[in-house]
Amino acid sequence: GWDVPARFNFTRDVVEAHAGDPQRRALTFVDREGIVDRRTFAELAIEAARWAHLLRSRSVEGDRVMILLGKVPAWHGAMLGALKGGLVAVPCSEMLRGRDLAYRAEHSGAKLVVADRSCESEVAVMLEHLETAPEVVFLDEATHELRLHGTTAPTIDTAAADPALILYTSGTTKNPKGVTHSHAYTWAKRSQAEHWLDARPGDLVWCTAGTGWGKSIWNCLLGPWSMGSEVVLHDAPFDPAERVDLIERLGVTILCQAPTEFRYLVKSDAFDGLSAPRLRHAVAAGEPLDPEVIERVRDSLGIVVHDGYGQTENSLLVANLPGSPIRPGSMGLPTPGHDVSVIDDEGRVCPPGVEGDIALLGAPPTLFLGYWNAPEETAAVYREGWYVTGDRATTDEDGYVWFTGRADDV
Repeated sequence: GWDVPARFNFTRDVVEAHAGDPQRRALTFVDREGIVDRRTFAELAIEAARWAHLLRSRSVEGDRVMILLGKVPAWHGAMLGALKGGLVAVPCSEMLRGRDLAYRAEHSGAKLVVADRSCESEVAVMLEHLETAPEVVFLDEATHELRLHGTTAPTIDTAAADPALILYTSGTTKNPKGVTHSHAYTWAKRSQAEHWLDARPGDLVWCTAGTGWGKSIWNCLLGPWSMGSEVVLHDAPFDPAERVDLIERLGVTILCQAPTEFRYLVKSDAFDGLSAPRLRHAVAAGEPLDPEVIERVRDSLGIVVHDGYGQTENSLLVANLPGSPIRPGSMGLPTPGHDVSVIDDEGRVCPPGVEGDIALLGAPPTLFLGYWNAPEETAAVYREGWYVTGDRATTDEDGYVWFTGRADDV
């Protein structure tokens, strides 16, 4: 069961709670020149308060705020400030083009956009496509203003059911959908961090996902900090040699990468010389990981990369969890708190070996509130009380899930 608190605010109840220990580290940031900047929860709490002041000076409770920042600490500050101020954060990849930004701004009804100056040309294109333009604050402008604000700010006492985030899907075949998550979701992300990521106090967690995607919300923000772990943020493109160097130099203990990154990493010359005695766990999600890659990591580092399956609309639903037997090729077992089965077109659970749709029963706090302003699309993904993922699979006699493909031919 989920013992969801009636009222929850991640910035207040997690970040500021950790800030009671002024020396407790929260973030290791590595910039493009390789300079390392370490920050405590106390420092981040101050940044969150300043961002809350800035954002609330231009918005009211419940307004949507697009955050168009890359892998820089200001992303954490703006996200935490939005949550603290009772705003709905809409994180977007800084790689998006102007038309894509315009769609998200119009669809979400964003009143404010916080953007890096490097995005200025695409933001200009965005504004050309909008009849009602949101206010835009560039990070270099905000940096001066933030210093003028106080180091404390009131927290909006958000209810667990209140909207907190809108995360946009990739929109492979049509317009992206705005996935709306509640403050209860920000509380519940600790579950996958505990059971799959295996994060603990004292860990240094490096999730390499870009800030515009759901996995960065999972493991660059909510999950590790809920468990008292420190996170790594690296503002640079993927480079195998640099990745190996930083894993060693920073003392990373948990590594979360895309399967493609693991493939390129193990094929690189740099991987052969990797010495990482502190690295104790690794995970991957987004697509199945090749058994050969898993074996290569195990033989070289003595750890097993644990696959996981989830979606923007939910959390980690199925995974190979630490301590559970792994069956090569299987997605693993349903994660704690999630009643996941393979069902048929009538909403009945399929027997072992029979292909059907991967589906989640009920409404755990990890499941989205619905698609933003799209009740028909929301209703379309439910069947007889099940949320239907759109992915197909079979199960075996022991409940292990075996992926077979997408239902909609993406």
